[in-house]
Amino acid sequence: MSIFERLFLDKTPERLVLANSAALWNSRGFRLSCWSIMTTKAMKKIFLILMAAIFNQCTTAHDPYIAPDAFVKVEGNQFTIKDKPYRFIGTNFWYGMHLGLAQNRARLCRELDHLQKLGCTNLRIMVGSEGPATEKYRVQPPLMTEPGIYDERLLEGLDFLLVEMRKRGIYGVLVLGNFWHWSGGFAQYLAWAK
Repeated sequence: MSIFERLFLDKTPERLVLANSAALWNSRGFRLSCWSIMTTKAMKKIFLILMAAIFNQCTTAHDPYIAPDAFVKVEGNQFTIKDKPYRFIGTNFWYGMHLGLAQNRARLCRELDHLQKLGCTNLRIMVGSEGPATEKYRVQPPLMTEPGIYDERLLEGLDFLLVEMRKRGIYGVLVLGNFWHWSGGFAQYLAWAK
């Protein structure tokens, strides 16, 4: 039984809220069909599911087994990988998913190669951009144009980015939401909820 089957078979109130907010899996990952008011516990579960889905969709096609010790962990006040201290040089690479679009992939590979040469081993990547493409001062194209409607090209771009990062030994911090108006952010979800 998968983690998703176990999650939806338990009908506690928190999980009912989560089940009512979730749609189905497809070949590109987990889709949220609507945003209802959820408990903090349910939001944490959605976050963990989304992180698992993103990582699963972007790596299993190339390596069906990722050892649990390959993840960055926290032990005390230290980041570790495979029980060894993990120290990193990182940068904000917010547009990485957009560079993964087919027409930008050569540039993406050049930039990742350059970052690797500089010793960069960790990237912060924005993987959520919301709102209609008609909005001014908004990153284009948005990942989610309306609730539950995703641009498949950007999801493929994210897949490509994560595979290329893995080839170079670069880890990522995936930002699923924020308060910045230029990316849609939480304000866009509030606008959709009205």
